[in-house]
Amino acid sequence: MEQYSKLAREVKGLLEDEKIKMSDILRSTNHKNANCLYDFVNGKREVLKDFENTIGIARCSFPDTYEDYLEDFVYSIADRDPNRMVIVEAMEWADASQRSELTDFLVDKLKKCRNLKCKEYGNVYFLHRQLTKGEITAHEALVASGKLGLKQMETVVFSRLMVLYKYLELRQFDTLSDMAKDIHSELVEKDSFISKSYSSRIQTLLANMSLTQGDLVNTRKHAELAISESDNPRFLAFGYLHLGNSYLFESYEKSKEKLLLGMECAKNHPERFKQLRRSMVFLDNYWNKGKTYLNHESNETEDIQGIIYNHIQNGRKEAALDMLQKLEDQKQNDNLKGYHYYFKGLIDGNIANFYLSAKHFKLSGDKFCVTLPLVELQKHGENAQLLELLTI
Repeated sequence: MEQYSKLAREVKGLLEDEKIKMSDILRSTNHKNANCLYDFVNGKREVLKDFENTIGIARCSFPDTYEDYLEDFVYSIADRDPNRMVIVEAMEWADASQRSELTDFLVDKLKKCRNLKCKEYGNVYFLHRQLTKGEITAHEALVASGKLGLKQMETVVFSRLMVLYKYLELRQFDTLSDMAKDIHSELVEKDSFISKSYSSRIQTLLANMSLTQGDLVNTRKHAELAISESDNPRFLAFGYLHLGNSYLFESYEKSKEKLLLGMECAKNHPERFKQLRRSMVFLDNYWNKGKTYLNHESNETEDIQGIIYNHIQNGRKEAALDMLQKLEDQKQNDNLKGYHYYFKGLIDGNIANFYLSAKHFKLSGDKFCVTLPLVELQKHGENAQLLELLTI
């Protein structure tokens, strides 16, 4: 019986029109011969054994839109029969790719399925989704997962991995680092799609944490591992983001190279692209290299601050001060306040503003950007030993 999906039909059409070759598709999978691939595109086989093979086929055939094809494919196969491990792999892909609606759909299907192993994944990811949405705390998620009686290594690992995002958000770095290392040691021997995806999650988290702590060596180590271990656009984009940011104050060329690579990976994902663009704006401003990436259409504080910094670097301090004062009525977190007072100090030269900047960067847990006001304070002749204490 034919089991055609839209993905299979359109891949078959490309093959028939000689727009792609089966040899190219085969190289994008881990299959040694093309028999099962022909079965797939001819509707004789609904799914391939490993979901990463389906990802490979979709990416090879539709490089710019493959994620949309995959989403459509996953909806159809999960609706037909969720009692398969490939649905679990698809759920991890969907969640790692930040496709929330699809993830929730798959979680619901797996929670209700008959396959006990798949059901176990559904129950753990349900807690993860609750945690992500802020419906439960990290502690509540750990307690709830402990009551599930998890039997599979991967579900046990994910029950701990899912809380790491909250620990990063709460700046609980010691707990995050210890748990991440323990989890990763359990994944080293595994070579499954899910284990590799979990490893990429951990490397990206550790790169983010290391950058915030000002540990550039480990930022680069974990970011490069995230990039080399994964072909997921999310992990690639954030890997390049953290790598590029680690060179912000050190090398314009290296930072720009990495950020541009990240922007290429994020071109179909507006939120990721926005973060990379903001880093590129800061890079250009810091080294005074132009204004190509400034966002004049945005009303968000981060983008307005980018324009303010550009005004300062190009001697337009009155315009910068006018824009900065308009932001003072808006609610800002400590990180944004750190930049706010840094820019204010650059405008008026008042060391009190640089101290306020350092204070707010410290309160936000950002040991990387706190160097910005500290460098200015050094230029003003402030006590070097005192300033060193502010970096701890």
